[in-house]
Amino acid sequence: MSYETSVVGLRDKILVGLKTHASESSDSSGECGEEFIRVLCDTKGRKTVDALTGDDAFLLSHALQATVLQLARMAREEGCSVMKLEENGVGMVSFFIDSVMNMALNHSSLIDLSAPAMCLEVLMEVTTTMNSIDIFDYLDSRMDMFTTPGVRQKSQYTLLRTCNVLLKRLSKSQDAELCGRVLIFLAKFLPLTERSGVNMYGSFHIDNMTPLEEVKEGSLDAEGRPIDIEFYKTFWGLQKWFSDPRLALSPGAWDSISESLKLVLKKFNSTSVTVTEAAGSNTSIQDNLGKSGDGSSVKYLSSARLLPLQIRDATFRRTILVQSLILIGWMEDPLLKDWVSKKPTERVLGSMIHMKQKIYHQLKQTPENGVTFADAIRKVLDGEMAWNLWKQAGCPAEAFQTSQKYDVEQLKDVRLYPEPKKMKKSPDAVFGVDLGVPELTRLWNQTEDNLTMLAADDRGGFTNLRQLMGPVIDEMNDPEQDEMFSVSKDIMYNWKTLRVVARESLPAFAAAVRAGGDLKVAARILFSEEVPADMAEHEEKQELEEPEKAEEDPGAKQIHVSSSN
Repeated sequence: MSYETSVVGLRDKILVGLKTHASESSDSSGECGEEFIRVLCDTKGRKTVDALTGDDAFLLSHALQATVLQLARMAREEGCSVMKLEENGVGMVSFFIDSVMNMALNHSSLIDLSAPAMCLEVLMEVTTTMNSIDIFDYLDSRMDMFTTPGVRQKSQYTLLRTCNVLLKRLSKSQDAELCGRVLIFLAKFLPLTERSGVNMYGSFHIDNMTPLEEVKEGSLDAEGRPIDIEFYKTFWGLQKWFSDPRLALSPGAWDSISESLKLVLKKFNSTSVTVTEAAGSNTSIQDNLGKSGDGSSVKYLSSARLLPLQIRDATFRRTILVQSLILIGWMEDPLLKDWVSKKPTERVLGSMIHMKQKIYHQLKQTPENGVTFADAIRKVLDGEMAWNLWKQAGCPAEAFQTSQKYDVEQLKDVRLYPEPKKMKKSPDAVFGVDLGVPELTRLWNQTEDNLTMLAADDRGGFTNLRQLMGPVIDEMNDPEQDEMFSVSKDIMYNWKTLRVVARESLPAFAAAVRAGGDLKVAARILFSEEVPADMAEHEEKQELEEPEKAEEDPGAKQIHVSSSN
């Protein structure tokens, strides 16, 4: 009998045992694994597992992989996903791999602990991308099983290779969520000291290019306004530095980056944020994007027509600002030996620090929860520097090992900071408020309830508009008052008084504003009995009234003319 015939015969017996033991019982997968061993013993004519040889182990391993391929063929014939092939209401593939895992744990001398991972790798290679998503769902659900001692060490390279193959098959734009799940799985599955998950040489994804449109002069954006071509090129031109920060260390590069960032920050300051505005709600924008379906994208569209809408989006702003902080942080301390010699000069470093302060200020001004977001980003970037130092040291495992084990109950009574010194109470704290500074302590102990001081008669300030405008009225009644030293020249007093006037009388406020904010105009309207009339207005009024009287009494006009003759 040939070796291939033996593999096929053992595969068929394994399938029979798989269908026989398929059940939702928790012990069914373990019983099925034992059945696989019994089938092998019967095939080779052995009575016990200990009598099996190394060749028998190879035969079993190949038969298990052949079983996976056969299950994939059965799923294709039935027209269903490979993970949805069922027997007695139980998924055949998931039940089979669980059985292989139990067999490997109980008979590690006969079958390698990497056998379950190898079965998944074979299954991933022969299925479509759509079916591979279901396979990864199963793998993610068995995280605890694959991270058991012994299994992780034997399976990590196989599963790493499987996940990398899956990432290459997925679209980073259409399958962004699944790509993220795969990376999270690897981060949880592999230890932190695994060098395959560390970018040791500081490589950058320089193939990630941002295309720019050829915008014609006079083109309009999605809102019907002229496109600022210069700002459009400057804004998206920053992506060249973001994708490859090494270019930013070339001589004179920072001056160009700094000017671009200043222009972007100036635009952000002059444009309000509309958090809830959705660019996709505009019909003209939908026509510009095309009708390619409802797939999501991890890369922002660089259309010149969309930029005015994008800069009003808080998430878009934060993305650009955080990218700027990452670039500046890398330029401040490149760390890698090949780039340390190109570290920026003191002048450039000072300019970088100033630019970082501006960017953090802009992050705090960006709604919602801008201050919280900016503080979180600052902590993350500070922690990133520690990771870079650890990576530069060769990823030592000692950094994650504690030298001494502590009892959790003992740590509850340990103080993490020294006990504060008890300060002697100030004699001025008659009502119990001691602020540590004598002047402040006396101020806050004037009364038992400090709020009552707000209604005190001797608190100062003013109680009504007449009292506030008293200096203006006094000046108007003083004929010798020098206009150069008028109280109306005080901009702060003028502003406060006009606000109160607006509350009391809108006509008086409007008249004062028309006169350039002249408080005397408002005083003549509000307190006409206390201030003298404006002589210029009085003469103008008389000049306007004389022609009216002349029209009413023509005889008087003739007498006046004849008398003058």
